[in-house]
Amino acid sequence: MADPNYISPEYVTNAFVKAFSNVPRFGHLSDLSLILSTDQSLRSNYILGTVFVGCLLAAIFLFWSILLVIFTCFGPSKVGFLSGFQMKRPMEKRETGQKYRMPAVIRSFFLCSCMVVMAMAVLSTFVFGFKDLRDASDRLLVSVQQFETVGVEGRDMTRGLIDLSVDSANLRDLMVDELRMDQFCASAGGGMDPNINILRNNLTQSLYERDDFGGDMFIATRMDIFDEVQSYGSEMESAVKAYGIKTWYLWFICASFTSIAFFMMVGTMCTSFWKPMESLTCFNTWFLLPILLVLLTLAWSLVSVMAVGVVMNADFCSGGSGAGSPDATVLEMVEQSSIKAQTPRLDEAIHYWVDGCDSSSTFSEKVLIQEYTSSMNTTVTLLGSLASAMDRAGLSNLSETCGGKDFTATRAYLDLMAQDYNELITNATVTEKLLSCENINSIYSDIVYDELCTEIPEASAWAVGMLLAISFFAMWMVTLRSAWLETIDNGEIVIPMNINVDNQDPEQPLEVSGSSSSGFSQSNYPHTQPQDNDNAALDNSDDDYEELIQTSDGNGNGSGNVGVAREDVTTPSSAGLSGESTLSPMTMTQSEIGLSNVNAHKSQSQRAVAFKDQEPSRSELASATQSSGSGRGYDNVDVQPMDDLHEAAESTELHFEDDDTDNLEQAFDDMLGGSDDDGSYNSASYNEKNNYKTW
Repeated sequence: MADPNYISPEYVTNAFVKAFSNVPRFGHLSDLSLILSTDQSLRSNYILGTVFVGCLLAAIFLFWSILLVIFTCFGPSKVGFLSGFQMKRPMEKRETGQKYRMPAVIRSFFLCSCMVVMAMAVLSTFVFGFKDLRDASDRLLVSVQQFETVGVEGRDMTRGLIDLSVDSANLRDLMVDELRMDQFCASAGGGMDPNINILRNNLTQSLYERDDFGGDMFIATRMDIFDEVQSYGSEMESAVKAYGIKTWYLWFICASFTSIAFFMMVGTMCTSFWKPMESLTCFNTWFLLPILLVLLTLAWSLVSVMAVGVVMNADFCSGGSGAGSPDATVLEMVEQSSIKAQTPRLDEAIHYWVDGCDSSSTFSEKVLIQEYTSSMNTTVTLLGSLASAMDRAGLSNLSETCGGKDFTATRAYLDLMAQDYNELITNATVTEKLLSCENINSIYSDIVYDELCTEIPEASAWAVGMLLAISFFAMWMVTLRSAWLETIDNGEIVIPMNINVDNQDPEQPLEVSGSSSSGFSQSNYPHTQPQDNDNAALDNSDDDYEELIQTSDGNGNGSGNVGVAREDVTTPSSAGLSGESTLSPMTMTQSEIGLSNVNAHKSQSQRAVAFKDQEPSRSELASATQSSGSGRGYDNVDVQPMDDLHEAAESTELHFEDDDTDNLEQAFDDMLGGSDDDGSYNSASYNEKNNYKTW
């Protein structure tokens, strides 16, 4: 029986539901029940107004990502450190000795972003946010399972009632035959106790009224109510398990973002305060950074989806077009669905449960079961009364009165029927309790009022905020990824090359090996700057000049722009160099190491070299001309365009000893392609040679 003292709890809205239900809709509807409407335009209207927040967050991530790609394509020459390459110290800062604060500012903001990401990941895992959302989803799962259990237990109970009603109907048929007057006591005449005869007639009438003992009613109850309750409960359980927060989700978020931020922070601190760790820089650049990009894509997608879910949850709890209660949303969704048309008994039950046991609400199933148990109690009472009357009269006396009829079987039928009917009453009472308002409404209030509309909105708001903070500052980590790279001077391009300088003797051979993709900065090496010349000026921006000497790769092959910047050259892969060419291993002395000039980045360029006030040997001249620049120690080497070199050659007096003239001439021969075996020159080489043999 229902508890007459039960009072349905009242729902009290909260600030989170109010805030998310009031997000801008731009004229679109906010009634969640419209998503079940058969009108496509109404469904589309609601969806368009709901997805705005999620689309806005997704657009921010997409726009930011496109900017990062564009900055990377522009390169450091246009957007500086935003391209992801090394930060460069301006030339004027270096020359004036002023402190360049930009790297410190960038690294400070990067470190702050790392710490925020780590803090948010830890807090959301162990304090609030995703932790609260996981706890709320766990409690929601328990309540949903209770609702599903009602359906399962109701199905089992009604199945037992159906089987028992069939047995009771069969036994009733046998008992009715025994209770007919011509069978019960045909020869009793006036000797039969009148009370027994009255009880027999009343019991017979009651048994006829029981019909099938509620078999059809219980079948309908099981199919229309308990099967549907179990089905909806199973679907909700599957949804909670599929979309609920699991513990390993929390550990994954915490471990991934925390570890990545930690290693990047350590790499940045090493670069900022100590010596850069090349292995950690490589690890951060080529391993952690791609993983972070994947995690960011997942995080921003999850934030967008969760934001839409939070808005829909708020619409559900705000009552749709009603006034601030999820009850209105539930009833409107029932009206929009096919429940009323297909299962009117369930529709009636839902209204009864959601209305909170309102006395004005009618629930025919409850009334039918109550009527059934009441009539069954009447029948059981009549069975007991007849059995007691027969016991008082004595079965032997009844047998003598009725002409020797044996009443033992009749008496046993009465007990058996009373037992079956009592079981029917008990099971029907349990079924009524399962369907009672206090049972279903209490589960409903736990699911809807407590979890869906109180705990989950608050936990979801914190979880979305935490994940948004993690995603936002992690995007700054990607944007400022040059923070863990070493700052270089503007104009300096460092290439990977290993040079052994075990012996400082200029004439001792040095081992030089590595690869290069660009020339070297003259700004870092003053002795490579072009010397002032009264008769010739070097124009670095003019691409239309001819030069004499082709830049070589150290073997004279002219395959790349190769030079040696300094002995301790190291460069991370993020230096932004392009068009790599291989530098073959070679051996040279320190005095033979050539440094490229400002135009060394122009591939396959040709240079003209004029030596002034110096008497180089043939090997020194060849080494200098092959490296397209001045050799270390030969500060008077001047690189000039060919047109200007004509004037320089005519106006500049070159001083060499007589015994060096042959060496210099042979060097020019080698430089211009050499002579044939018979000592003759090809016309082009010979003309070029004659033009510049002006000593």
